[in-house]
Amino acid sequence: MKALTIFTPTYNRGYILHKLYNSLCIQKNQNFVWLIVDDGSTDGTRALIENWIAESKIDIKYFHQENGGKMRAYNKGLKECTTPLFVCVDSDDYLTENAISDILNFWHENYSGEQNVAGMVANRLMVSSSNSKPIETVQLPMGIRSCSMRDLGQLYGHIGETSIVFLSTVAKRFPFPEIEGERFITESFIYDQIDYSGFKFLIYQNPFVFCEYLPDGYTRSRAAIYRDAPLGWAMYFNQQIKFWKSEISHKAHLKSLTYYIIMSKLGGRTFADIYNQSSDKSMYFAIAALLAPYYKYKLMKLF
Repeated sequence: MKALTIFTPTYNRGYILHKLYNSLCIQKNQNFVWLIVDDGSTDGTRALIENWIAESKIDIKYFHQENGGKMRAYNKGLKECTTPLFVCVDSDDYLTENAISDILNFWHENYSGEQNVAGMVANRLMVSSSNSKPIETVQLPMGIRSCSMRDLGQLYGHIGETSIVFLSTVAKRFPFPEIEGERFITESFIYDQIDYSGFKFLIYQNPFVFCEYLPDGYTRSRAAIYRDAPLGWAMYFNQQIKFWKSEISHKAHLKSLTYYIIMSKLGGRTFADIYNQSSDKSMYFAIAALLAPYYKYKLMKLF
C-alpha cells in the first residue's frame, strides 16, 4: 500500500493540469497515488489523463462523474482513498520538488499515534500569474507543535491559504454535505467540525504546494458564491452559531445569525423552517430577523 493520496478534483482544467502532473513525475519519492476525480469535464481531460496513465510514470487512479461540484468530487475522492494519508491538491496547484519526501519524513518523525491529531498543516505558496514568483505569506506560528484550524487564525492570527494532509481515517469521518441544486460549500464548514471534535494539526513550516488562482476557479467573487449556494452558506453560518456562540462576540454572533436567515431565505426556505432549524432561538434571532432585509438588500446589489 502506498502512504499518501494526492487527490485532485478537476473540471475543464486540461489546459493547466500538466503543471501538477509534471511536478508529480519528478518526485524522488514515489510513495503516493494520484487520485483524480473528473467532475464532468468536456474539454478532453479524460483523454489527457488516459495518456498519462498509459505512460506509467506515476500511479494514477482516475474517476469520471457527472458534474456536481467540488464537494461531491471531494467525497468521491475520500471514498476511493486507500492510503493512510490524504491531501487535496487542486488542479491549478503543483508541488515543490521534494514535496512527497518532505511530507512523509515530517509525518514519520513527528506523529506518535495521538488520537487527537487529524494531520499536518502547512502554508501554500501563492504564485503570481505574471511571473510565477512566490508571493510572501504569513508564517505559521513558531514554537508550537500543533493547534486547531480555528486557533491558527483566531489565536495566532494566521492569514492565508494552507495545505492540509489528513489522516484518511479522520477525513472520512467528515464528508461534505451534498445539497441538491448546489455545487459549493466552504471548506471551513468541515474544518469547524474537525475542530469542534477536538482534533489538532501538526504545524509544518515548509510549504510544499504552489498555488496560482485562476478566473474559472472557486475564488471568484463572494457575491457569486453566495448567490449560487445559499443553503450551503446557511448551514455554515448556523453551524458557526452552534459551535462557537460562547466564544464569539455579540456582534459576530448577530452577524452569523443574520446571514443564516438571509441565505436560508435565498435558498427558498420558509420562515418557520428557518426558525425551527436555527441554532439560536433567543432574542438574538428576533433582532437578526429585523436586520436581515437591510443586509439582504445590500447583498443583492452585489449580485
